[in-house]
This record gives sequence, C-alpha cells and structure tokens, in this order.
Amino acid sequence: TMGATPNTLVVAPAFIRDSRVWQREADQVGFPGKLTVISYHQLLRRPPSKSDILVFDEAHRLKSRKASWSAPARSYAARSDKVVLLSGTPIPNRPDDLWNQLGMLREMPAFWKWAQEWLEIVPTKYSSYALTGRLRKCTEDCGPLCEHQLEFRYHYENGQSHRAIREDVLSDLPPLIGAADPVYVPMAPRQRQEYKQMAKSLIAEMPDATTLVALTYASRFVHLRRISFALDADHSGKLTYLKEYLPDRRQPTVLVAWYRSTAEELVRLSLSLGLRTISLSASLSASARADAIQQFQAGEYDVMVASLGVIAEGVTLTRADTIVFVERAYAPSVNEQAMRRLHRIGQTRPVNVVHLVSENSVDAGAWELVKGKDLNIRAVLGI
Repeated sequence: TMGATPNTLVVAPAFIRDSRVWQREADQVGFPGKLTVISYHQLLRRPPSKSDILVFDEAHRLKSRKASWSAPARSYAARSDKVVLLSGTPIPNRPDDLWNQLGMLREMPAFWKWAQEWLEIVPTKYSSYALTGRLRKCTEDCGPLCEHQLEFRYHYENGQSHRAIREDVLSDLPPLIGAADPVYVPMAPRQRQEYKQMAKSLIAEMPDATTLVALTYASRFVHLRRISFALDADHSGKLTYLKEYLPDRRQPTVLVAWYRSTAEELVRLSLSLGLRTISLSASLSASARADAIQQFQAGEYDVMVASLGVIAEGVTLTRADTIVFVERAYAPSVNEQAMRRLHRIGQTRPVNVVHLVSENSVDAGAWELVKGKDLNIRAVLGI
C-alpha cells in the first residue's frame, strides 16, 4: 500500500522530460513524495524497479507490442502498485493499438486471440491475416455508437478508464475552423506530367477498389508523395498557393511537413517572401527546440516550419492562430496532436486549420484514408 509520500515514476517522451513540466506542476500543487521523470528510451537502460505510482505520459507510445520499450514497460507495470496511462489519443491509428496499452493495466489474452474476438480480420494478397481497422461485428449499416462499438468500449474501459472530452473540459476555448475541410490544390503542369509518368508503373487497382502500392515499389511511392508536393521550387501547386496565402497573414503561422526536403523548401519559400522564419525539426537538440519555441511564442517570428514528428507532443504554439498541413501523417492522432499545439489553453483567437491536398494524387488518397481511420477511431471512442 502507498504511504503519505508515494514514490512516483513518470515515463514521458524525452522532450517532455527535458522541459521539466512534470516537476513544475508538482511544485505548484505541492505534490508529496519523490517524483522521478524518465524517457521511454530510458526504459531500455534502466533495470525495472518498484513504484507506488507509475505514470505513462503520452501513453499511445505503448501502442506497438513490438516496440523496443514495450517489454520493459510491462515489467515496470507489473512491479508497481498503481499504473496510470495518460493520452489524448489512446487509439493513434486503429483499435488494435489498445491491446498493448491495456496489457499495462490488466492481464490480456494473446494478441491474435484477442484480435479474433474483437476485430475484423481479412486475408490479402500479401498476408493471411490483416486487420482492417474495423470491429469484427460491425457492418456497413452500423452508424456511430452502434451496439458493437458500445460493447467494445465497455470491454476496454472496464471500470479503469476516465474520458474527458476537450470541449467539455475546455469549454471557453475559441473555435477550431476548417479541420475537416481540405483545400484541394491543382498541380503545376510539369509537376502533373512527371507525376503521371511515375504513376503508370506504380499504381494498381486492387479488388477492394482501394489504390494500393506493392511494398517492392515503396521507394517510388514515396517519390510520388514528394512529387505531389513539388517537382521543384518552380513547379508546385502547393508552393504557388502559399506564395499568395502567406503574405496576407497578419498573425504568426505554423507550416507542417512530413519530409525534411519539404520542410527545407518551405523555409526557403517563407524567407523569400520576407517573412521571419524559424524551423523546428528533429535535427535540433532539446535545448535548441525549446529556444525556438520560446522565441516563436515571444513573437520574434512570423512563420514556424515544423516537422510533424516533433510538433505532435509537448509543444505549445498558441502565438499562432493558423496551422497549414502541407503534408500529413497516416496516423490520425499525429495530425490531431499537431493541430492541438495551437488550439489549447492560452489560445485567445479562433484557430484556422488548412489542409493542402494535391488533386487526383496519392496525396488525395491519403487524405481519404486518414479521414476514414479518424471516423473509425471516433466511433470506437464515442467522441
């Protein structure tokens, strides 16, 4: 049993650990006992120890049962009196993301036994077992909050889950505008021509009517995604759009990219327009990232070009009132988290979300894929 001064261990992303936000909050509320904060990677180097309270911050990082830190995390959980998982996006991609997280809280059956009970599994050209991201009992006739989704939610909550909807907790936040409405941008003529030539040898229509790409052609698929952004600086529908959009902005703006080459092109464009521009990328040290965020929040820059992998967690960018997704992640939670860097406590203006999507391309297909995943996740979570 826990004493009056519990020994508490918090496992968080490295950026959150380095920001010391947990320590500051603990000091403000007079948190009793010992508080230790480590990163997920430190789980690999630190022998499992007993804690009165074990907290996994951004717990969706435990979604993969094959991740290197999953086994150490389970060892820590087994030795702790109380385990708490905190996440605004507990299902980053599909319902099966919950299995490993639930395993931190209670005994779980083997993954595929659990999956066969709850999730839709279909054979594909490449595998005998593939998860569709839907619940096993759901049909095309099922709408939001159908009996099967409620049954699954009861299974995963099981008296161990507390859901706080953002709109209920933060009712005084200004509105979020445009999050579900993409801006379709035509490719430049030469960009479209190059795209079509590459696509001819790559894309095949599969029986499920979904455009899929064989894994052996993954590198060319990546090339298609990059072409859908820009052939080069002079041949890009999205860059042309931004050339007209950014100069009219009166408040700081965040531009989000997936690929480093895209981010570099966005920095060059912004600087060429005479805008004060700063970059936030994985190549920066933790202290350099913190400095960049502080300077942006202080109003020293007009534009921040941010990597999706960096901006998704532990960052506050409320100085900006507009975020432009030039590229997106395939996991809806990553895009959602990036958007919430602006739309959070401290924001005083309505937040505009602009999703730039290249027409008739894998970029448009990716948008539809992510939107479908997001609908499934929201149905399962009941939000």
